[in-house]
Amino acid sequence: MTEKYYFNNEKSPFAKITENEIEPFQNAYEGEEYSTMDALKKAFPDYPTTNVFKSLPYRLTNEKCPNCGGNVYHKFRRQSSKREEHKICVDCQHTFLYDCDCEQCRKKRIADFKEKWDIYLNAYYPTYISFENLSYYNEIHIIKIIDLYYNPYSNCLLFPQPRNRYSFYQNQSQFSDYVWEILVSLVNRKIIKPAVGGEYGYNNYPPYTETLNLSDYQWTLNLSHKGQDFSIKDFIDLAKNRKFTSEVQLEIFKDIYRSEVRNYTNFYSEKFLKFEIDEFIVDLITECFFDHYSLSKVFSNIYYALNASLRFQASYKASPKKVMGHFRNKIVEYSHNLRDPKSIKDFNRLPDENMGEMNDYSAKYIGLPYNWFYLDAKMLFPELVILDELVENTTDISLL
Repeated sequence: MTEKYYFNNEKSPFAKITENEIEPFQNAYEGEEYSTMDALKKAFPDYPTTNVFKSLPYRLTNEKCPNCGGNVYHKFRRQSSKREEHKICVDCQHTFLYDCDCEQCRKKRIADFKEKWDIYLNAYYPTYISFENLSYYNEIHIIKIIDLYYNPYSNCLLFPQPRNRYSFYQNQSQFSDYVWEILVSLVNRKIIKPAVGGEYGYNNYPPYTETLNLSDYQWTLNLSHKGQDFSIKDFIDLAKNRKFTSEVQLEIFKDIYRSEVRNYTNFYSEKFLKFEIDEFIVDLITECFFDHYSLSKVFSNIYYALNASLRFQASYKASPKKVMGHFRNKIVEYSHNLRDPKSIKDFNRLPDENMGEMNDYSAKYIGLPYNWFYLDAKMLFPELVILDELVENTTDISLL
């Protein structure tokens, strides 16, 4: 026989009395008959009447559950002059609320979630990027981001929340400049994509546009390798056993070299000359000294050339264009009169560690010794013949 009342609170004092005794109390609560509420206090003097709603049982209705066909029970919460109905199916625990946690509702939400994500991913990420088509620089950037943000429990990338979640720049505020540049490249090239599900369940539905806030989602790789899906774990396993030829190491080292030259030159030119040096002069410095000097030695040449240009600027009140020309001429002069490296003082790197962090990581990843900054190309790669034009149009390793 179907029970008239259903208790979801085992400690309710109403469970100790008969159905006929329960009904007047329930009618009194739902109908705001305070005289009967006084009777409730007398019947249960030790029980606080503020918890009446939680203690009252659900009452059987004629309704059937849409999920399982079971009996539906209900009760009303009193709120001033309004009454709020609460329903529950005793068989599957369906509550008829939007956030119902019964098994059927969870399955429906998950199916709806996956369907929306499938539509989104098929629209914006229709194909995988082949690992074989990635550059060495993409590979280094990916493994760096994995090192920083990989969560092994969810097998996804989890990015930190911004300091000001409602800021226009909320995507960028929690990242250093070089990390942000890497992430922009990986997202724009669709090398990483939002991950569906994961450790934190099905919380975030896809947006209505392609633009995503990084911290709102988990992320994974949008890569394939030899025709198969390429997960973050697969990428980590490959990186552990990665070997580079000396030719590839030399090519990447030249880009590291150029990046360090650019950082050092612009740091001091902005500080003292009050303007940046053109990129073509950075290329000129790299080409002039790469085969001959370590970075610690070439920094010495850059420093003295900048010092001479600063004196030229002060003496003649020269324009930035003329000062830059003077600096270029000093670099050319030094390259035509190469000194013995032993007679050149070693200079240190910039005090700002962030400017060289990616270069350090790249050098370590390709297998360069820890003191690479103080070694020239001939010392690092004695088995290779250094060509005058090793790489045309080199790509800066710190830029994307």
